[in-house]
Amino acid sequence: MKRKISVCLLAALMLCSMFSTTALATQNVVALGSRTEYGILPMAGTETWYAGVGDAGSFTMQGFNITPVKTMGDSGTLEIFGYYSQADGLGAVSLIVEIREAYTGRVIASNDGDGYEFSLSTPVTKGQKIQIYFGVKGNSSRKVSISYGYSL
Repeated sequence: MKRKISVCLLAALMLCSMFSTTALATQNVVALGSRTEYGILPMAGTETWYAGVGDAGSFTMQGFNITPVKTMGDSGTLEIFGYYSQADGLGAVSLIVEIREAYTGRVIASNDGDGYEFSLSTPVTKGQKIQIYFGVKGNSSRKVSISYGYSL
């Protein structure tokens, strides 16, 4: 009897491992600019960036990350700037940062330095939709903590 149960559990586990799903994180909605009960300042989702300087947020990633679409509320020169550090205790890490056109993925600005700061800029027009791509250079299993902002 124990053997049948073990075989059934093993079969169920193997069956479950054949399928994958996308996990989506959710949280209670809070007012823009206010922090959640855990001190998190929500930055994800559709955003419109207007002229001025803004804090885009901080996060830790492994491999690569691409932001949700950002709509430009004004025309001008968009600068993305920030800093990063290794988050896995394995020493120096390099990061690639790109500004991409949303929906086409065309790279319109790129920075792939070996320092712990980054800055890149590109002309944008009002209504243009972009995304910011972050990628670990070399070993994609490395974890990186990133904080970044923008000016337009």
